[in-house]
Amino acid sequence: MGSKIEDVRGQLARLIGTYGFDFRGKDRILRLLYSPDRVRGCDFRVDYYGKDYLGHTAEFVDWSVYIYGGAERATIDAMRRLIAADARPWTLFDIGANSGSLCLPFADLVANGCAFEPVSSTRARLVANLASNAIEKIQIQACAIGAVEGEARIYYPSRFSNHGVASLSASYHTSNDESEVVRVRTLDSYLATLPAANPLLLKIDVEGTEIDRSEEHTSELQSRL
Repeated sequence: MGSKIEDVRGQLARLIGTYGFDFRGKDRILRLLYSPDRVRGCDFRVDYYGKDYLGHTAEFVDWSVYIYGGAERATIDAMRRLIAADARPWTLFDIGANSGSLCLPFADLVANGCAFEPVSSTRARLVANLASNAIEKIQIQACAIGAVEGEARIYYPSRFSNHGVASLSASYHTSNDESEVVRVRTLDSYLATLPAANPLLLKIDVEGTEIDRSEEHTSELQSRL
């Protein structure tokens, strides 16, 4: 747990961050008050699009949810309106799902989905968030997505910090001082199992790797564009 002073600073930062009015220098003030790079952090539970979100304030994605109420909220809100107005059964593919900050807002709107998170410690938080909200339609996939199926080593920070910088490239980020071997699957191998008529909401957030860029590995994705 963080210190009492740190906890107060975090609560003040959250009050400012979730306030509906944006102003110049807002992010700088919030980072001075409660930067995810400098705090010891603590576990938290907050309401997030009507769901329970469990996180840790020293993790950047979780920090964004705690301080701002979520990252890219305008984009998420626009997509939620689009899907809610469409009677077709949508599928969510969240590649690099992290703690589930995209899965939770869309869980009630899509027919099904897959959340891909190869890092075991990060995936544990994703499992907790989906289980806490009894979300079963989104299946967690313990693998990375790449151009060729097999196994690879993924590198990430050893301490609570920005596990969003986890990468299959050993040299991607200087803080990535731990690693584990993970399974790698192709995106096409999953897309091929979906009805072609299903609209697909696809998010790709990976670091330092190429995903299915060659024509050999993009046939299914190209057919849906």
